[in-house]
Amino acid sequence: MLRLLAVTLLVFMAAGCTVPPYHKADTDQAQMMNDYNDCYTKAALEVNTPEYPDDPEKAINDKTRDCMVKRGYEKKGL
Repeated sequence: MLRLLAVTLLVFMAAGCTVPPYHKADTDQAQMMNDYNDCYTKAALEVNTPEYPDDPEKAINDKTRDCMVKRGYEKKGL
């Protein structure tokens, strides 16, 4: 019984991780992921050049979010 509960919990946790973090009407998940990867890559390159921020992870996330919003996406969840 405990094993079944653990497996069920893992399935629900994995399913929760597969929800796309952004949404835009009339955009499929593949296009959203392409846009996200592009925004993330640009943000990471920008953050990893001098002047380095104190919190690079936060800076990358903020820049990625700003880029996605400029492309018309809305952030889902937290």
